[in-house]
Amino acid sequence: MTGGDAFGRYLLPYARTLSGAICAGAPERNDEGMLARLLVAVGVTAWAVGFTFYGIATSTYEFYDRAGDLGIYLMVGGVVAAVVGGIWNHSQEKRLG
Repeated sequence: MTGGDAFGRYLLPYARTLSGAICAGAPERNDEGMLARLLVAVGVTAWAVGFTFYGIATSTYEFYDRAGDLGIYLMVGGVVAAVVGGIWNHSQEKRLG
């Protein structure tokens, strides 16, 4: 097998240009699915940080309003982002499959 034959058989189906565009024969990129999964990850992380802030605010002798409010905002925003990202990811997977 020559070098050109190896390139054509194994590497060409997955070749991309420098800009990230797909060449002929390469599998389809699912950038929207990646964004949806990223949205879920960021949403779950924001929820966990908000839960921690709220726990810190309520565990002190007096309720610390600013941390408590921030914790509630992060929990609500995180849940909304995770649900939207999950629905978006499910619709992308259903469209591709």
